[in-house]
Amino acid sequence: MPASFTPQHLVYLAEAYYLFFTTLRGDQMPLPTPVWFVVEGDTILTYSNPQALKVKNIQQHPLVALSHNRDVEGEKYLIITGEAHIDRAAPTPAHHAAYLKKYEAGIPRIDMTIESYDAYFSLPIRITPHRVRMYEISPEEFMPKE
Repeated sequence: MPASFTPQHLVYLAEAYYLFFTTLRGDQMPLPTPVWFVVEGDTILTYSNPQALKVKNIQQHPLVALSHNRDVEGEKYLIITGEAHIDRAAPTPAHHAAYLKKYEAGIPRIDMTIESYDAYFSLPIRITPHRVRMYEISPEEFMPKE
């Protein structure tokens, strides 16, 4: 059953520039890959090169995980587990307004143009969450009580 994002999840995801997208290789070894993404309703959309190993992995094992931590200690994190599929109905990155708004400035930093990015990362992958876990621990929780 699909999970819904809470307002707190959406704030966290809006602040995240990337997520780690973990797929399972054929030998069951997890393969985490950082990906750019956008939230669309209760799904996550990312783009991939069609030849990437993660594409083959999700075709064989569609259950995946997305994760991100907000701090260096790992005390603030979000983990999404769900199912991934190729979504050929999604627009290309260059024609996806929210995606382009978020990442247009980053594309030249990876030595690409919008056109070359669009051609290389041409395969849309949509993740439907089954479960979303978020954890934030405050410094006060570590302090001894007197």
